[in-house]
Amino acid sequence: MITFGRWGVMAVAGVICACASAPGPGSRDTFNVRLIAGPQNAGQVGEASFTAEGDATNVVLFLSGVPERVTRPVHLYTYIYEGTCGNLSPKPAFSLNEVVLARATSSSGPGFTLDKVAPVPLPKLRSGPYAIVVRTQAPDLDQEMFCGNIK
Repeated sequence: MITFGRWGVMAVAGVICACASAPGPGSRDTFNVRLIAGPQNAGQVGEASFTAEGDATNVVLFLSGVPERVTRPVHLYTYIYEGTCGNLSPKPAFSLNEVVLARATSSSGPGFTLDKVAPVPLPKLRSGPYAIVVRTQAPDLDQEMFCGNIK
């Protein structure tokens, strides 16, 4: 009979968990990027979750909020630029604006979620300096609400 003791059981459990979460043939490459709020959206936080999907990349944005002055319902435009936040190329490399209506995360809170598809494979986005930018619509002065460096 094998006895493991308390630390042995924890080690075995850790190995089992590691095996269960290890990438396999059907797993997806996923990573998250912290989004920094622009000056006009100070105090808010966000995150972009990127998931490889063949020749495209699924992007899910989680935003804690936007200023009250932003027109409701909230329409947010998302772009991927070459470069980094603070040093973006003049024009976006990719526009992710098939859907711009942000979904409220709850009826009682100010948070929003957006689902996007980038027409570029995830490895390409991770290979060079790219940044994701979330902006308001034109009636709200097309202001940068969030930016995050992809890499």
